[in-house]
Amino acid sequence: MKKIYCFFWLFIILFSCTTDIDGYSRLDNGLRYKIVESDTNMPKAKIGDVLVIDLVYKNKNGEILFSSHALERTYLRKLTEPAHPGGSIEDALAMMHVGDSAIFKINAANFLRFSEEYANIPDDLDLNENYIFYVRLKEIMQHESFDSHLVAKYHEDEKIELELLDKYIKRANITVEPEISGIYYVEHEKGTGELIKRGDIVEIFYTGKFIAGNVFDTNYGKNPLQFSAGLGHVIRGLDIGIQLMRKGGKAMIIIPSRLAYGESGSIGILPYSTLIFEVEVVKVY
Repeated sequence: MKKIYCFFWLFIILFSCTTDIDGYSRLDNGLRYKIVESDTNMPKAKIGDVLVIDLVYKNKNGEILFSSHALERTYLRKLTEPAHPGGSIEDALAMMHVGDSAIFKINAANFLRFSEEYANIPDDLDLNENYIFYVRLKEIMQHESFDSHLVAKYHEDEKIELELLDKYIKRANITVEPEISGIYYVEHEKGTGELIKRGDIVEIFYTGKFIAGNVFDTNYGKNPLQFSAGLGHVIRGLDIGIQLMRKGGKAMIIIPSRLAYGESGSIGILPYSTLIFEVEVVKVY
């Protein structure tokens, strides 16, 4: 593909364009895009890659909602499968080569709900609104470098962890206060019967994620996990959260590392990792 050069980043800084830009193309998956600069001879992003990107997105009124330039750190995003149909940020990143710059239109509600995993979508958001994304793929990071980067920047101590957790709580529009224990309990469905108590045998389906959104474990599609509540058979934070639930209940439980794997971490879990569990209680007896 022929290289196209322009004052892209000056354009980004000035934000002199209107909320709609002519000249967008459309992929079969529904993604609307406009290539600003591209070189197909450079490596292309693929699922599982850790991408170093410049990212700015704004709403239909031209308000900047996020800018990686404002962060005092390298902005990384791991490329995963598309989070939703109709054209996603994952679809957008997957079509880019190192050095590429492009503009994308992506449904705002789908982006917030599925890619950013907001617990609550803002009430005043128009469900048909598109956000406009300005993206430059700077490099594809080697996994060894990525792990070292994560440990140095985000998993060095509890202070850094709690700062990241606070940013996640604000970004995800989570309005509940933390429990006395320190977990955040976000109820999706109340369930029926009495609260689960210590010693009750429960069966649950769960998905465990990091605050970056990547899943580290799930038993959906398998057998439910069975254990006795409150007896230390699972990590402390999950034990606490389960006892706020009832049979048939569904909830998100956000667990700081001190109630999970702490400063040591575990297999596949770095030190000082906040964990997020989506839990469904299927049986209590």
